[in-house]
Amino acid sequence: MKKRLIITVMLLNVLALGYSQSTLSGTYRYSANADITFIGDTFIGSWNATSPISGTYTVSGSRLTLNITGGPKSPTTWIWTIVNANTLKDHDGDSWGLVSVRPQSSAVPSTTTAPSINSPEALKEKDYILPYSSTRELTDSDLRNLTKDELRLARNEIYARYGRVFRDEALQKYFDSKSWYKNLRKLPLGTEPVLTKLERSNIELIQVYEAR
Repeated sequence: MKKRLIITVMLLNVLALGYSQSTLSGTYRYSANADITFIGDTFIGSWNATSPISGTYTVSGSRLTLNITGGPKSPTTWIWTIVNANTLKDHDGDSWGLVSVRPQSSAVPSTTTAPSINSPEALKEKDYILPYSSTRELTDSDLRNLTKDELRLARNEIYARYGRVFRDEALQKYFDSKSWYKNLRKLPLGTEPVLTKLERSNIELIQVYEAR
């Protein structure tokens, strides 16, 4: 009886410790239309085919708090559970499995800000030009090295996350080639998405650089 009690206490202690890292890294997937990618202290993904999501997050033990600031479900907060390094459980009790991992540098603490927006890793993430343009304020370092064409695409990327359809054939063809855009339910032609204050501010900043 004493041995069984000791084992039970040990198991409870392990569960109480929860997830030992302060950040997540990689992409977790629930279905073909639902995935979430963690980059530094931000995330971007889709809740389903019609709901892109983005924002910041915090980890406390096995408790994962998602602060959604971009997408039709914003602003809101979701509380998820980190079952282990390979599995997350959302607020509905559904499991999300790890499908790809982003390596973290051991030289930089995992609690620092996300990698440079213009780093090769960041540019490849989810096939965006500016992956963070819906989750944090853009700065000169994010934009100064982009061409005018890249700036135009980055600006319209913010609208495209909501499933906007573009009258410009070249723009539409560009976003049709992106896997994250293909899975979104498209807005009727001529319909403008409701952007967050942050997104509107970032668009205005990009336009300043486009005009240079």
